[in-house]
Amino acid sequence: MGQVKFLKNWNNKLNNNYFLTVRLHTPSKKRYYTNQIINFEKVNVLLGKNEELYCRAKLVYMDIDLFKNIPEWLSYVDSGLSKTEFYNLLEEFYKDKKEWKGKYTKLIILCYMRVDGNV
Repeated sequence: MGQVKFLKNWNNKLNNNYFLTVRLHTPSKKRYYTNQIINFEKVNVLLGKNEELYCRAKLVYMDIDLFKNIPEWLSYVDSGLSKTEFYNLLEEFYKDKKEWKGKYTKLIILCYMRVDGNV
């Protein structure tokens, strides 16, 4: 069974039936998430530094785009932050990664559907 990890429940998004997450694009992450969407498998949603099981979900949508093309609404839904604040947060997370290219960074946008409530 696959998994998707969250350090924090930004914007309380994990409490919704559908929730988004934005991840730094790498070829291996693309393969990993593509496998989840093709197989429509249940994944464990892990939360916090201790990676506790929060719920289970299925990946229902995946897209890849540059940060500069991400609409403002996506940053609000994902993190509760404006696009500028969201950029600063991503930069803090990823600035030391070779894939970080500022506003030209390629990102994976994922939308999950909860299938099991809090466990």
